[in-house]
Amino acid sequence: MERIEKLLAQMVDAVQKGRPEIAVSLAAGIDDSVEYAPLSHVLGVAHAMQGQLQPALSHLEKASVLNPKEVQYLIDCANVLVRQNQHARAIVFWDKALEIVHDDIGLWHNKSQSHIEMRDFESALESYRSALAIAPEHLDLWCNFAGILKRAGRPSESLDAWQKALVLNPESAGALAGMGAIKLDQEQYPEARQLLQKAIQIDSDSFEARGNLTLVAIGESKFDEAMDHFKVQPEPWRVSVQGTEI
Repeated sequence: MERIEKLLAQMVDAVQKGRPEIAVSLAAGIDDSVEYAPLSHVLGVAHAMQGQLQPALSHLEKASVLNPKEVQYLIDCANVLVRQNQHARAIVFWDKALEIVHDDIGLWHNKSQSHIEMRDFESALESYRSALAIAPEHLDLWCNFAGILKRAGRPSESLDAWQKALVLNPESAGALAGMGAIKLDQEQYPEARQLLQKAIQIDSDSFEARGNLTLVAIGESKFDEAMDHFKVQPEPWRVSVQGTEI
């Protein structure tokens, strides 16, 4: 075991220095029958760092079986599965981690993101409700919750959530822009304009607010104004709306 511990220390050092290939090469001298969770974990991390996701998952899952109470092993398994777009399997590991640390809002967020990738918005919302029960005054949670409600086709509830975010921070450009986007969808252009303009006053780099102001102007048939807004959009937003007729 002393030899294994020494090799493990060298592997950890290599990973921390951004040299995962060295960690993998060091492990080549260890018999496959060795069952030591920290060793399997660092080897899995080293493979993941190199984009070798299947061997990474094999080692990380082995580590999680050897020590099922180590939350980081479960998180790393889930993260590799997310990278493989295997969100249903990732949720199994998010749930196992949450059984150990139920009050970790980051884990609830990650689980929600996996549900979103599967377009299971109701389950995503349930995860966020659990997170909000833990941290009811967390601004980002309310903003994300509102965004999921919008994607789930529940604009009225989304507006309520944005409003709760604004109670926490009346100067939240994200919340103002989010509310403005819903008003835009509802073709309530004057209200949308007011909210989006306020968002830009607070955060002049809010590409969401600037982009939606373009669409407000189009909705109101103010095409010259729409073009003025469009010209100051960041390039990614321009690409995303380049098919819009102005």
